[in-house]
Amino acid sequence: MPLPVEPDPQRRFVYRGGAFVAAEAPDARRPRLLAADSWLVDDGRVRAIDLHRTRFIAAALDSGFSNEPLLAAFWQTALEAIPPIHRWFPRVELYAVASSVSSETPLAGAGAGAGAGAIDVGIDVPLDVVIDVPLDARLRPGERFELSLLMRIAPEPRATAVLATHGGADPRSIPNRKGPDLDTLTALRAAARADGTDDLVILSPRRKPGSSLPAPEPLAARGLPAAASAAVPVPAPAPAPAGLASWSQNPPQNPAARAPFDSTMTCRGAPEDGEGDEGDELGNAGGELGDGAIVEGTTTALLWWRGETLHAPAPELVRVDSVTARSLAVLARALGVQVVEEHATPADLAGAELWAVNALYGIRLVTEWRGGPTLDASPAARARAALWHRRLTSLARPLSVPAP
Repeated sequence: MPLPVEPDPQRRFVYRGGAFVAAEAPDARRPRLLAADSWLVDDGRVRAIDLHRTRFIAAALDSGFSNEPLLAAFWQTALEAIPPIHRWFPRVELYAVASSVSSETPLAGAGAGAGAGAIDVGIDVPLDVVIDVPLDARLRPGERFELSLLMRIAPEPRATAVLATHGGADPRSIPNRKGPDLDTLTALRAAARADGTDDLVILSPRRKPGSSLPAPEPLAARGLPAAASAAVPVPAPAPAPAGLASWSQNPPQNPAARAPFDSTMTCRGAPEDGEGDEGDELGNAGGELGDGAIVEGTTTALLWWRGETLHAPAPELVRVDSVTARSLAVLARALGVQVVEEHATPADLAGAELWAVNALYGIRLVTEWRGGPTLDASPAARARAALWHRRLTSLARPLSVPAP
């Protein structure tokens, strides 16, 4: 069957009655994204899917959605719906949407904070329930939870990136959770790309003399283990609902047709193609090179090399834990490479090899930091980035376990 002239590169499916149904066209409800997670699936293979699961469920629970069994069922159904062919960049989502139902049947297993609601229409939180999370991170009166799956075709692989320093105040409202600020960060990245910049670097404010840093938050408190582990086995996929199956098995386009990793092709206009797996109550200290410490990009985590040592931002620079950066750190230590976390300003990276990493693109060597330091983009630096990208890709495992 011929492909449509104007193919739809993404489609959202809402979780209702234990299955996915195609979402209605956007309306005036202005839903708020409370938690999200995304990963690359390449012909049925994915990296560190267990860590993505842990992070999403922790973010959803932090949002006040306390029905963990329902989250687990939703996650499993989402994995079963992803086809083992083509390149996908799916995103699981927890939204706060305007409630259109006044009374609903209690949901089995819902606890305080998850509220009472039927799976068919989402989950409402009673107005007298107090959730101990930041105001902007929880349901407001007249809202309910909605779980959904955004199926997206992955854009073409890229090996390099161009960065610039974010020139405004910290754009994030909830820096340690992936989801609430994605629209803002994606919009910033899109505006930067209009000038040929792939991502913006967010810096911490410069510390005053004599001030001290907050104590690092334990990894367990941030919802992730200290090291990456093997992918969680997943049962064989069940048939997806007709709407999802027919669209995903015969996607409208597949723009990422096996480009080599050292390609420098761009993918302008791909659906949210800059979204990474990253998130500091931080702002830009100003100055051409910036006065603060490097925290992360708006859609990427940042790692850099000095000699044979891999560096990352200090843990007290609060941000969403990057699954890709964590995987690379674990891989580096397993190979005997020293990994150092530090406070580094842009000027400190002069001559260093800088990587922008995320779940979608893996490793991209930063070839230019506009208004920032001169970086090492030599053939040797490109070769190292390509080698480590292959190592990272080798961690991918089948998303599903074949049925016996």
